[in-house]
Amino acid sequence: MPTFIKDFPIGRDQITDCVRKIGRDVMTSLEQRPDDDGVIRLTIVPILTGAFMFCADLTRSLVDHQRKPHENLDCRIEFVRASSRPNEKTKRSVEVDISRLPENAIRGCNVLVVDDILDSGETFKSLIPKLQELRPRSLQTAVLLDKKSQHGPEIQADFVAIEIPNKWVIGYGLDENGLYRNLPYIDFLNPRTGRPNSWPRLR
Repeated sequence: MPTFIKDFPIGRDQITDCVRKIGRDVMTSLEQRPDDDGVIRLTIVPILTGAFMFCADLTRSLVDHQRKPHENLDCRIEFVRASSRPNEKTKRSVEVDISRLPENAIRGCNVLVVDDILDSGETFKSLIPKLQELRPRSLQTAVLLDKKSQHGPEIQADFVAIEIPNKWVIGYGLDENGLYRNLPYIDFLNPRTGRPNSWPRLR
């Protein structure tokens, strides 16, 4: 079960604990699917740009939770990028470009899609069918944050670190117009100041 957090900011230690928990869960799941030689072959597909920090910490956590560290996990990382555009029906349409994704990194492999936040679910709606067409051995998803109130039950992540209320959040890879990705914590954007809520107000 993901950790539900409604109070912000979400600190570095809280994030680390939650990421380690799903790292353990992901590794437990993967250990059920080794190849005949005992090696687990995994392709991690982070969605740029917001997932970069979460992906780095999650990938390190997988190594920490291996039963045989560094010996039985062959892991590669292949990035994809999502772009959004206005859409009359949903107000936002997301396209994920996989044209540069090597087919041999997906076909027959265990694939873990990593994203920063599950909001409307439009990113997964675009990406998951495209990956399924490439016939991976298994296909799972992991998200740092989940706004369950913003998407239907048909869109779910297999692994969720933190469940949050419907706020515009920044930090730890998430941005507002390219800013605040570098923050080591997660905060919500103050609508009056346009800055992280925990920051003092500018005079």
